[in-house]
Amino acid sequence: YRINNLIKNNVINYFYTVLNTLQMGYSHYKIYFKLQNVDTKKENEILDYFIKNQRCIWLGTISGNWDLGVSLLAKNPIDFGKIFQKILNDYGKNILEKNISIIERAPTFNRSYLLGESVPIELEYEEKEEKKELDKIDKKILSIISINARIPIIDLINKTNLTRDIIAYRIKKMQREKIIQGYRTSFNLEKLGYSYYKIQLNFKNLRKGKEQELINYCKSHKNIVQYIKLIGSVDSEIECEVKNNLELRNLILNIKNRFSDIIRNTEQLLVYEKKLNYYPFKS
Repeated sequence: YRINNLIKNNVINYFYTVLNTLQMGYSHYKIYFKLQNVDTKKENEILDYFIKNQRCIWLGTISGNWDLGVSLLAKNPIDFGKIFQKILNDYGKNILEKNISIIERAPTFNRSYLLGESVPIELEYEEKEEKKELDKIDKKILSIISINARIPIIDLINKTNLTRDIIAYRIKKMQREKIIQGYRTSFNLEKLGYSYYKIQLNFKNLRKGKEQELINYCKSHKNIVQYIKLIGSVDSEIECEVKNNLELRNLILNIKNRFSDIIRNTEQLLVYEKKLNYYPFKS
């Protein structure tokens, strides 16, 4: 009853499935864009372009050094090159600057500030073993539950034309193979009185043990929802959801003070999420 009220009042956007796409043979490529010659109509056109793009897993508008952030799924650099060239062909004249990086690791954490859970949960984006091939049945199921994780089983049966036993077996198999990592809720943060920020970090003298200490800190902090290790001009990003600028400032100062021996500099981006779908492909 309470969940239905939250949906009705637009506090909850949807329920989604978190996938470890590396296990499916896809890496995340992140691009930040600074745009030019873009009015509101053109911006909405560009947003719609990425919302409909079957390789776009995440999309956000940004207040900060960039205007737009996009994460794309690609099998390898050549595959990404083709996808990126298509973007340049379609909107190159509207791109003033771009910054590309590859996501190496991205543990995701539960929202302790909402749930009040004392034990943090970690969902991984990390290659565990050999990649798994998905067949048509797996793909059909994922295309539905990726942004409708709480779909009633009878509706899933009707949409897939599969039996309850087959659906249950396939979902458990993908969980066992570390493809399905877990299930989360997309909230309307504005309705909750929170804002979504990315804290970008560049390191100095980084040691593996010290980075793991930073990840453990992120995992235990109630307002941090993800740590993203990058290969690119930025070394990592910490995603957080905070009530106000003071809470953000205190978080950044705490991180700087605690990890002053490895942090060279930080930048923060205010993000308005427009899309999050771990399986944006059509079945």
